[in-house]
Amino acid sequence: MYHALAEPYESLPEERKVLVTPYVLPDEQYIRSFLETPYERKGFAESAPMIFSEKGERVRSKSEKIIADKLARMDIPYLYEYPLFLHRISWIHPDFTLLDIRERTTVILEHLGMMQDSSYLATALSKIEDYAYDGYFPGDRLLITYEGGSHILNVDTLEHLIRHRFSS
Repeated sequence: MYHALAEPYESLPEERKVLVTPYVLPDEQYIRSFLETPYERKGFAESAPMIFSEKGERVRSKSEKIIADKLARMDIPYLYEYPLFLHRISWIHPDFTLLDIRERTTVILEHLGMMQDSSYLATALSKIEDYAYDGYFPGDRLLITYEGGSHILNVDTLEHLIRHRFSS
C-alpha cells in the first residue's frame, strides 16, 4: 500500500523532487527518520558489564549483542530499549523495537534471558500478556527469543524467526 502511494513521487525526476513534499516518505527517509528518533535510553548500573554491539551501542548481555549484530547484518532497522507505553503496566523499555518498512509498523523483539528463574519466568509471562493487551501478539508484532539453564540462544532459530516475520 505504501509503495503505491509513494510511486508518483518516486517517478519524478530528481530536479522536481526538490519542489515537492511527498505524501508518503520514501523508504530511505522513513528509515532514517525512525533511526534518528530521539529518546532517553535506560541507564546501566555501574557494575554492569561493558558489552557493545558491532554498531558500537552498549547492550546488557552477550545474547543481546548477538541479536543486535544479527539485526544489523540482516538490514532490519531497530532501536535498542526504545520506550513503549503499555496500558496495563505503564512505560517499559523493550529490548529491540524493529521497523517493518513494508507495513510501516514497529515490531517488538524481547529476549527473555533467565527463564530458569521462576520469578523471572512469571514476570516474563505476565509481560507477554501485557503486550497482547496492546496489540503486540507473539509471532506478529512481538518476537520472542529465550534462554535459561542449559538452553542457550539459538542463532539459527533467531535468523529463521526474523526472516519469517520480515519476508512474508
